[in-house]
Amino acid sequence: LELTVPYIAKLAVDKYIYPSWRIAQVPDNETEKTLLFKIKDAYPSLVVPLEDGSYLIDMSEIDNEDRHNLEKLGLVSDERYLAINQNNLSEQDYKKVKTIVTNNKNIFKQTGDYDFISYSSLGELN
Repeated sequence: LELTVPYIAKLAVDKYIYPSWRIAQVPDNETEKTLLFKIKDAYPSLVVPLEDGSYLIDMSEIDNEDRHNLEKLGLVSDERYLAINQNNLSEQDYKKVKTIVTNNKNIFKQTGDYDFISYSSLGELN
């Protein structure tokens, strides 16, 4: 019971407060490449292709075993990202987010329906 409260707090922070998206580069190793593509196929809405051939992955929603394997094999970046799906926003929220993104084009990146920013860049927002 003593460990339950800190663990639940950690889960809440990891899943709902701390940016959970990370970038995965496609590895040269065939076994690791197979794992990455298996995860891409299993979670199509959580794996977003980037222009350079890498992927933006929502680590908070994938299975613990898959997340552990991606991290253990070093397939995902240490840097975390906050990703915003423009299609999931209300019209009012969309306008607010679009203003923030437009005013900070130098630190936001865009792919498909997502705007994303690295956790380390959040302090630079105007």
